[in-house]
Amino acid sequence: MSGRKSTQATVRICGASSDGGQDVFVHISAVERAGLSGLPERQKVSYEIQVDRKRGKSSAENLRV
Repeated sequence: MSGRKSTQATVRICGASSDGGQDVFVHISAVERAGLSGLPERQKVSYEIQVDRKRGKSSAENLRV
């Protein structure tokens, strides 16, 4: 196990108003690796947050619907 904590959230389109929770970027490659063709708005997903240590940015990985 990687030790990363799984989180659940609802998909929203960039620029749409947030529900107050933390925003996490999801790259299309993570969607494709999960075997999905896309993430419709309001889709419930589980994911792990991965931090790029070089750039200090975080993104969602290991997506599950």
